[in-house]
Amino acid sequence: MVKYMIHACPQRMWYVTDFLIPIMHQHGITDEEIHVWCDTNKRGNLRSFFDSMEYVRDNYDPDDGIWHLQDDVLICSDFVHRTKDITGCAYGFTNDFFNPVTHRNTGVVRIEDAWTSFQCVRIPNRYAGEFLEWYQQNKSHMLVWGIAKKNIGDDTLFNFFLQDWHRDDPITNVCPNLVEHVDFLLGGSTLISERGMTLSFYWEEEFGTQVLARLIHEERMSKYYVERNAIYEKQQKEHIANCEMF
Repeated sequence: MVKYMIHACPQRMWYVTDFLIPIMHQHGITDEEIHVWCDTNKRGNLRSFFDSMEYVRDNYDPDDGIWHLQDDVLICSDFVHRTKDITGCAYGFTNDFFNPVTHRNTGVVRIEDAWTSFQCVRIPNRYAGEFLEWYQQNKSHMLVWGIAKKNIGDDTLFNFFLQDWHRDDPITNVCPNLVEHVDFLLGGSTLISERGMTLSFYWEEEFGTQVLARLIHEERMSKYYVERNAIYEKQQKEHIANCEMF
């Protein structure tokens, strides 16, 4: 049974396969519990998220839920223990960039106080089909809003959906955070130069981040990494050039 879905772009797959999944294995998470959703067709972040929701709707138990992780996170040392009993919708990451108003709200909260960052989020499977239906009903409005803002994210759209269809459902903001955002260690982010490092507001395992940084540095010193990264950089440029406004 899949319990964790990693949303990845091709240029970040080296981290997913060489670091994130092996770390999850160390926590006792099996390959059968992990689904890597990679945007191999270069549809862009938003379209890829819609594709993943269609897959969840069509293939997984609507009475269950999945923890969705992005391809640039480090999970905490007691990740499995802290996630196994959480039900409903839950957010495992925040900071004052993504959630400047609500980042201090923790525990079970109202939708107005929920975090929105998709670095780590538990989504009940039944929400997948509902989200797609909601979007079709509001598509024209969302497209106008997205074009006006130049960019509209999957996390923003999903929050709109929750406010519209699940306003009375409790949301859990998990503190301390379940993951750290480590895109500054990986490179390849199209936004990091604009917004700086977006680190967790509630991360208590800085030593783990330092160990990961050392391991990634050692990896990057190898000839294998240099050759592989040149390929990923080329793929990233092609990926950005082919992304469409959704």
